[in-house]
Amino acid sequence: MRKIWTRNEALSRLADGVHLLVERALDHLNEPEIAAILARKQSRVG
Repeated sequence: MRKIWTRNEALSRLADGVHLLVERALDHLNEPEIAAILARKQSRVG
């Protein structure tokens, strides 16, 4: 039988998922290739 989550449990799980997605995105920003792409975009804008 599936568990029915309370509103707080659902929000907590959603926040955990968002946190993991943000961490992964930030990890990708630290990769040299992505950093170089972002630097080029910044130089075009600025």
